[in-house]
Amino acid sequence: MEKNTYRNRLRITLAERELTLREFSFSCGVSYWACSRILNGHVKPRLETAHKMADALNIHISVLFRDTFSYPYLKRSLDLLKSKEKK
Repeated sequence: MEKNTYRNRLRITLAERELTLREFSFSCGVSYWACSRILNGHVKPRLETAHKMADALNIHISVLFRDTFSYPYLKRSLDLLKSKEKK
């Protein structure tokens, strides 16, 4: 089984909410093609796209990407959000 990745967390969340990929792509404003390529691991989402996906699911971006900090800008962004929440 594939390790616990943002793609798995996204698949599980979509299944729990009984959302098709087409419905999800429409709700987050990201093309079906792009969502499919992200979900299948062909590309990594840009930070803006990741935020759109999390917002469409009404979850914090860190829920999807909690262990995926190969993106330095994503970690910085999450740190910035956390520091703003503390103020």
